[in-house]
Amino acid sequence: MADSDKDDEQIGKTAGMFAGMAAGARIGSAAVPIPLVGPFLGSVAGAVLGGEAGKRVGRAALKGGRAFVEALKDDDKDKKKG
Repeated sequence: MADSDKDDEQIGKTAGMFAGMAAGARIGSAAVPIPLVGPFLGSVAGAVLGGEAGKRVGRAALKGGRAFVEALKDDDKDKKKG
C-alpha cells in the first residue's frame, strides 16, 4: 500500500472514530440510563465501529475528492489553451 493510501486510511479512521464517539455517546445514554456509564460505553463502542468504517469510507472519499479537484484543474488548463 502506498504512503498516500496509508495516510488516507489514517485520516478516515480518525474522522470515523470521532463521529462514532459522538453518535455512540448519544445512543449509549439512551440505551443505558446510568449517568456517565451509558455515554462512556456508547462512545467506546462507537469509536471502534466508526474507526473501522472510516478506514474504508475515508480512503474512498479522499480519492474521489482528489479526482474531482484534478478534473477541475485539467478543465482550467484546457480553457486556457483553447
